[in-house]
Amino acid sequence: MRIALCDDEKYMRMMLRERLDAYAKKRALVFNYEDFADGSELLKADRIFDLIFLDYKMKELNGMDTARELRNRNVKTAIVFLTSISDIIRDTFEVNTFRFLDKPIINEKLYKALDDFLKSFTEDEYLSLLDCPKIIRIRYDDIYYAEATNKTCIIHTVNEDIDYPFVLLKIEKMLPADRFIRTHKSFIVGFKHIISRSAYTITLDNKQEIDLGRNHVASFKEKYIDYMSRYYFDTE
Repeated sequence: MRIALCDDEKYMRMMLRERLDAYAKKRALVFNYEDFADGSELLKADRIFDLIFLDYKMKELNGMDTARELRNRNVKTAIVFLTSISDIIRDTFEVNTFRFLDKPIINEKLYKALDDFLKSFTEDEYLSLLDCPKIIRIRYDDIYYAEATNKTCIIHTVNEDIDYPFVLLKIEKMLPADRFIRTHKSFIVGFKHIISRSAYTITLDNKQEIDLGRNHVASFKEKYIDYMSRYYFDTE
């Protein structure tokens, strides 16, 4: 699990590492950390984190403004605010905060936050690309579609377009069949982002239009109805 520690006090980052390591050891987990002394450093990082510990009050870019910018970029990583200020709880709801911890941090509260986070965190919600120059993890819900380009493909997400140096079939085998569908020899689309369909075109919520091949119309109708019944309607 990749964890960002963003606090302008070095001793606080070191303390967090020690306590997180103790937690991980007891539960046979592996935590990988990256330290940031300021919110601007975190925003510059070209990495995807699973959890961010973010100091609310920093000398340069403060935690709240950092969190706002992360959310503006559609970064959905869980954020735990670290603060000695009791009046900020209302503000943290604005950026969909997972939890806040008062300073000085109490172990029991830290570990309870981690327990709750792990219950909500699952590898089943991510596409993990382990055979790229650097490991990339993408939330399934963040994928608009994947597009074939000769012998490689591009994965279009809410955050960026990712070049994947393998054929589209390989991506298709890694994506859950109940949430994605091949609509054309060159496209695989995420059901979540579909807003409409014409005879041979699918429109996504980012306004992108994707081809729906004639040979895929019947399977698309069947699987999309099944998806909608499972994710949006009570079929009991």
